[in-house]
Parts: sequence; C-alpha cells; structure tokens
Amino acid sequence: MVNTFGEGKYNSEIHAELDKADWQEISLHLLQFAVSKAKMLRAMGVVDVGPEDLIQQAISLAYGVGPNNTYRNWNKEVYPDLASFLRSVIKSIVSHKKEHRQKFKTETIDNNLGDKEIKSMSPETPEALVIKNQDFSNIKKAIYERVKGDEEIEMVLLCFEEGISKPQDIAKEIGYDINKVNNALKRLRRKTKDLDRPLD
Repeated sequence: MVNTFGEGKYNSEIHAELDKADWQEISLHLLQFAVSKAKMLRAMGVVDVGPEDLIQQAISLAYGVGPNNTYRNWNKEVYPDLASFLRSVIKSIVSHKKEHRQKFKTETIDNNLGDKEIKSMSPETPEALVIKNQDFSNIKKAIYERVKGDEEIEMVLLCFEEGISKPQDIAKEIGYDINKVNNALKRLRRKTKDLDRPLD
C-alpha cells in the first residue's frame, strides 16, 4: 500500500495542508464510510479493525508514517478535497486487508482439501452456493469474479459467508437500506444465474 500516484517517494509538501485541516470535521465526515468498511472487514473475520482505526491508518498514510514506511501521496487532480482523498485511502486499506484475508482463506482451504476431488454441485441460489459450500474455493472464486467491482454485492456475499441471508438481516448488519440490499440481490442472481447448473 505504497503511494499510488507519486514517483516512488513521499511528497512531504502535503504536511502544511494536513496540519491546518479541521480533523474533527473531517473525521466526522469519514465516519459513516469507515463504519461500513469496518463492517465489511468484520464480516470477513477481521474483527480487530474498527472505523476509528481505519481513519487513523488513513491519516498516518497521508502523513507518510504508515506501517513499514508505507504512505499515500495526495493527487489533487483525482481527489480535489482531503476527505475524498482519505476515503480513497481507507478503501485501499480495506482492499489490501480483504485480499490478504481471501488469500489466507484460500490457502487454508486448499491445504485442508489436499488432493480431494471437488464434486459438481447445483445449489438453487447464490446464497446457498456461498453458505453451504464455503470449503470449495473454486466455486466462490467464480462468484466473486463475476461481481468484482460491485461493492454492494460483495458486502452481501460477505454476509452470506457469515450465515446472514435474510435481506432485512443483511441491511441491519451492513447499514444499507433494504431496497439497496434487494437490488444487490437481484443483480447477484442475474450475474450468477447459470451457476445453478452443475459445474464441470
């Protein structure tokens, strides 16, 4: 999670602007976004990172003092204001933790399965596919690949993995409006409708 927009080195000129920022207002502005991201991580099993942690990590990266000397440079052409820049940093932190977690889970599943053959299955819904067959990483990968980039569906899938499948329960867990959850479920079923047939 080094800088994305710089030329390989941290730009300390940002410090002057960071020092004069109204951090109380910015933190309040970021809080709802950070809460939803922390819920996503919790649904994945990352329980030791709260919204305040995400905000503090983002600020540390902006100041160039992230863990292991990581940092993020502020590209004002892409992110004109500080809050939008920090939201992008939080999103990057979560993405990094998500990739790490998924890699760990996949390696663990593969090690546990060994050379066992994964049988063809035909669950009726994407929910069943995720909930009932969590140990079959190739099927999960197929689903996640099809919905990649649709954050609302990804949040719903994470709830499925935690055994939360009712729309109202999902909405409560991730803080979404019920209509947003229902729309995400419709998109999920549309994108995965052919996976209810046996896989080769």
